[in-house]
Amino acid sequence: MLFLTINLRLVCGKVNPKFCRYTLKGLNLFTNKVKILKEIKRLVKKDGKIIIGVYSEKASVIRLKQYRKAGAYLKKINKDGTFLLRDGTISEQFSPIKLKRIFKKAGLIPKLTTLGKFAYICEAKK
Repeated sequence: MLFLTINLRLVCGKVNPKFCRYTLKGLNLFTNKVKILKEIKRLVKKDGKIIIGVYSEKASVIRLKQYRKAGAYLKKINKDGTFLLRDGTISEQFSPIKLKRIFKKAGLIPKLTTLGKFAYICEAKK
């Protein structure tokens, strides 16, 4: 599973690391993705960069294998590749159009890079 990762340029005391990384559950698991992206945007410094990895629209088969291997029980699989798990979790995959729409609503313009057959990396500056 790919995880939502936020890279923030920070100056932390004497150590002065170049990046501080926060990892949350995958963007595909959040119900209100726009709200999450707006909050990330709020937290990122003015010149900061947001980097997010997500499943592509071609990832249904590999996601299904991963969920089964992890012991997750699927209740329903929609035609668009959205999985509904028995515990109520909803897991999605994204097309470039869908990603751009979500980012735009959050006030961000993503640069999308294809990562293999099954994922995209989305980069956006504040």
